[in-house]
Amino acid sequence: MNNIAFALTMGASFFWALSADMTKLCVGRINATTFNIVQYLAVAAVVTPLMLLTGVSFGSPWAVAMAAFYGVSWTFIGS
Repeated sequence: MNNIAFALTMGASFFWALSADMTKLCVGRINATTFNIVQYLAVAAVVTPLMLLTGVSFGSPWAVAMAAFYGVSWTFIGS
């Protein structure tokens, strides 16, 4: 068994469960749309510099635009 894969899986499971609990705690106090926007802005603030520093290819401009459109529409439709 690959120990790194197991550790990453356990970490992902922990943080997935933690995010579900945080959502439950926070949404009772703020608007769901506001919570989703703040949550994804925080993710974007962390992931974007990491992608730029590691040199990850973004892909075609059309694919990036569609992904951004999907993320924005999902935030508002899902909320």
